[in-house]
Amino acid sequence: MGRLTADHGQSRNRGAPETYGLDASETMVEVAARLLMILLHFGSLKTVRRIVVGTQSWAESLPESDVDRLMTEFEAITEARGRAPDAVFAVAALLQRWRDTAEATPMVDGAHGTASTSSRQDTSPC
Repeated sequence: MGRLTADHGQSRNRGAPETYGLDASETMVEVAARLLMILLHFGSLKTVRRIVVGTQSWAESLPESDVDRLMTEFEAITEARGRAPDAVFAVAALLQRWRDTAEATPMVDGAHGTASTSSRQDTSPC
């Protein structure tokens, strides 16, 4: 797959939409994984953590210790695989596993200390 760059209208087929290096088969989870990897490369793990928790409703429901584990796993994958072609898929799988875990785990009502399942509809891409 290509890099996340636009040709700014310089493509041979002027009528074709710009894909920014993304294959049409990539899912939103894969796009999010790629963007988070780029953020880690140019920023910090702290920035990635803020973005994940701030933009993914499923991550908001995770306890801090679980978010710590998610970030540790994310960093380990990106360090081990670097920019290898399969790295984005490994990160996407990680995000999907944590999302599934968060959605399957009952939320605790802080006011009453009772467990309840989330009834909100998640429309986020990851």
